[in-house]
Amino acid sequence: MGKSNRTASLERKISLLLGEREDKIRQINRALRLYEEVPSLQARVSRAGKLIFYCEEIIKDDQPDWTPEDIKAQKPFAHKIPIRFGQAIKMALDILRESQRRMTVREIAAEVLFREGHNAPEPDIITNVANNIGNQFRKRNRPYLENDGQYPAHWWVRKPE
Repeated sequence: MGKSNRTASLERKISLLLGEREDKIRQINRALRLYEEVPSLQARVSRAGKLIFYCEEIIKDDQPDWTPEDIKAQKPFAHKIPIRFGQAIKMALDILRESQRRMTVREIAAEVLFREGHNAPEPDIITNVANNIGNQFRKRNRPYLENDGQYPAHWWVRKPE
């Protein structure tokens, strides 16, 4: 004999409630883990505050008129360029392939930023992108990528033979 509509409906309701209960248990466990981390996080915040104070005092000892207002907070180990992670090197290689001349990393970085819609980027952003691209150029063994060994290096893509 088959199930009644009421039985099928109640089984579906039980299934949804079981899923909701499991989800809430996961949320509770995550909150408890975070709650357990609070004392160590508070200790680190306190320690960082003390270290900041001592660093400021050392600088003020050397330069009495120094003020910390111009310092911006930075996230450690964070992606610091305005281009999606991994895209800068891909675009840089595309630019070199299309280029008819040898280019410096800074020129390549400016072109990458331009292609991403940054028409007038600040010099520190260009520097960060150039550092990122230059590190990627030097880091990997790329037999098709060459430079002239000068400073600043001019890079090009070796054409396949």
